[in-house]
Amino acid sequence: STDPGWDAAIDQVCRETHDPNILHLTYRRNGTATPGHPRISEHREMADELVRFIKNLGNGIWHA
Repeated sequence: STDPGWDAAIDQVCRETHDPNILHLTYRRNGTATPGHPRISEHREMADELVRFIKNLGNGIWHA
């Protein structure tokens, strides 16, 4: 399992930057999947989550 303190620290740093372009995605099953390296099915699940996250940001994310 992972240390939830890491995610909390990353979230805190993202907030403290006050930069809306710095984001932190925590995967749904973060720390609860296969011990060690993810399996192919888990990689696919994570990829799907990442795609949804990026799409939800809208098209404006790609413009400076």
